[in-house]
Amino acid sequence: MFVRFLGKMVFVAMQLFVAACVVFTYLYLHLPNVRTLTETTYQEPLQIYTKQGDLIAEFGSVHRVPVSIHEVPSKLLDAIIVTEDQRFYEHNGIDVVGLLRATNVLLSTRQKRQGASTITMQVARNFFLGREKTYFRKINEIILALAIERNLTKQQILELYINKIYLGHRAYGVGAAARNYFGKTIDELTTAEMAMIAGLPKAPSTNNPIGNPKKAIARRNLILGKMLEKHVINQEEYNEAVNESVTIAKKRYDHIEAGHIAEFVRATMIEHFGDKAYQEGFKVYTTVDSQQQQAAQIAIAEGLEAYEKRQGLKLGHENLEALYGKNIDAWTKHLRNIPHSPTGLEAGMVLAVEKDGLWVLLGNQEKVFVFLKDHCWINKQCKKEKAAFDAGKLGWVLGDVVMVRNQDFSWVLGQLPSVQSALVSLDVHTGNIEALVGGYQFQRSHFNRAIQAYRQPGSVIKPFLYAMAIENGYTMASIVNDAPVIIEDMHGENAYWRPKNVDSKFKGPIRLRQALIQSRNLVTVRLVKNLGIKKALEYFDHFGFNAQHQVDSLSLSLGSGLTTPLQMARAFAGFANHGELNPVHFIDRIESTHHAQPISAEEILEIERKALPIETTPAQQAVTPETAYIVADALHDVVEQGTGRGAKVLGRHDLYGKTGTTNGHADAWFSGFNGNKSAVVWVGYDEQASLKEYAAKLALPIWVDFMKNTLSKKEVQIQRPEDIISVLIDKKTGLLADSDDKDTMFEIFTTETQPNHSEKIKKAGHSAEIRDDLF
Repeated sequence: MFVRFLGKMVFVAMQLFVAACVVFTYLYLHLPNVRTLTETTYQEPLQIYTKQGDLIAEFGSVHRVPVSIHEVPSKLLDAIIVTEDQRFYEHNGIDVVGLLRATNVLLSTRQKRQGASTITMQVARNFFLGREKTYFRKINEIILALAIERNLTKQQILELYINKIYLGHRAYGVGAAARNYFGKTIDELTTAEMAMIAGLPKAPSTNNPIGNPKKAIARRNLILGKMLEKHVINQEEYNEAVNESVTIAKKRYDHIEAGHIAEFVRATMIEHFGDKAYQEGFKVYTTVDSQQQQAAQIAIAEGLEAYEKRQGLKLGHENLEALYGKNIDAWTKHLRNIPHSPTGLEAGMVLAVEKDGLWVLLGNQEKVFVFLKDHCWINKQCKKEKAAFDAGKLGWVLGDVVMVRNQDFSWVLGQLPSVQSALVSLDVHTGNIEALVGGYQFQRSHFNRAIQAYRQPGSVIKPFLYAMAIENGYTMASIVNDAPVIIEDMHGENAYWRPKNVDSKFKGPIRLRQALIQSRNLVTVRLVKNLGIKKALEYFDHFGFNAQHQVDSLSLSLGSGLTTPLQMARAFAGFANHGELNPVHFIDRIESTHHAQPISAEEILEIERKALPIETTPAQQAVTPETAYIVADALHDVVEQGTGRGAKVLGRHDLYGKTGTTNGHADAWFSGFNGNKSAVVWVGYDEQASLKEYAAKLALPIWVDFMKNTLSKKEVQIQRPEDIISVLIDKKTGLLADSDDKDTMFEIFTTETQPNHSEKIKKAGHSAEIRDDLF
């Protein structure tokens, strides 16, 4: 009886063994080729850099910074091993002791409370298997682990693991985690930070220091204890590490504030490469200069905030008590989600209003007091900088959101601007974009006003019409009548168009140079009237202004067409570059660890050509070098004597530029350059409204602040063409001066247009003729 039972048991056992062998053999034969792991390529994000190699932004669902095993500090590797697989160097892929322990827990509790996965098994799961928890998958995992151990070294397995493992907040691998959480490379991590990263694989969503700092610290200290127990660290290192505070990187991905250019590059890459742009580890090195970009962002932010203060206090429309009741956690969470401004303004909530200031709650739950005694800007009736205010009468209530900044160890009130701005800076010789800001702050508005916003240029368009005049018989000594004109309006509702000067005054006969310096509108209208609208449009085309955005009427002489800051920066670069316009470039090079072929310079040019909404054909001669120099020389006088004289604070003699303010003060421009750089600033509301200020007070100061921090110390004048000569003329008539004339000046001409004597000039119809017969 017993023998028969024993025989049946042996038979069943043999059947189970055979079945197990069949299943094992089947699974083994159908295993993926683990040798492919030696050729692993990781899905990497699209990364965008400045030309100096500073990271601007990273795009893609996966954040990964692949690292070699030899780059990883041994202490970090030891922390991972003592946490995840203490017998890693001893087993062959399967930790039998751990597996038996997990099996015993499973049989006794019928619950999967304890894992038995080795690092090798995790590699097998992450590269070849899904995340579902089934016995069949576990068997597959074990078989794969054995195969991996036979084909790869321990170092290769560990390198695969540290680059593939998910560590929370879209970070895959220890390199990405170090940068994501601490803003560091792996070799810069402290012992405490290494332990925190080592503790993430078990529960990356709940143990990370951003989502749950308390749990992350508790898990870190547990790991540190294991490291001490296994003699990875000594007692002194342990004590120092467990007492270390956690400092999370404020900017985990954006190192240089250049969100608008980064988004433009991202969209360009997606358009050209499709979804591969997010997967093949493209590194796009832009032409943007790190230092110039930061200077541009700060100049825009400070300029707009200063303007907003000049408009007086605007109480916020957001009240957190109305939104969340008395929930302080909801208040602080909401405040933390409001981005800091580029100048360091952060959101706070009014807790109490006293006569001399406000008690404000910050996102970190700190309570600060803001004295208002030296905040003269908050009240338009304020006359003294140190005036005292009764804050209780200004309208704040509990829960109102305000913007504050710690300045010189005290808290001050600020105000976010509702007005917007854009800045573009180009290298005049290459066409490279060196700085581009598309708005006050990318986090608050992704609309790229530098490239996408078509606005009226106003008087900043005039230099191009003067260039047209110079190439068609005029000189800077030509006299045109600055007097009232009435023009029949063929398209508008009014029967006649009566253009005016800004000051509503008339100078009478005036030389072109002086008319440009003073930005006399009626002189420009007469020039276009004389030479023709068609010719004006041709010259706009020469300078790269899109024809479909121009108007076919005399109002184009005063800038009623449309253009973008990028177009304007390129056009003004032509004056600095001897009349030659270069195509605009924003990509220096593209690298990829996975792309089959290197990205050639020709392909990059094609990518740029398709992306940019302006002409990117080879360099073209817009006007002659002589014309470009003559107009530039007049624009130098605009800075020295005219509406651009606010730039004189820079103390330089190599600056040229023009202001532009449109009707109703809806747009304010300053376009300026020297021998190397062309930079344009535009200011306005997205929904057009009056700025109530001229460009000289609004756009020009931003340009000055930017140039102050980006111009080379050595002045770069524009080289004078050989065909340009200086001639002494009479200021009143523009004619060749006699030796005994008192009111004289030197004017520049080409050798062809130089005045030899008054009668010759009159007969030739050149500079001295008063061109008032037009109307």
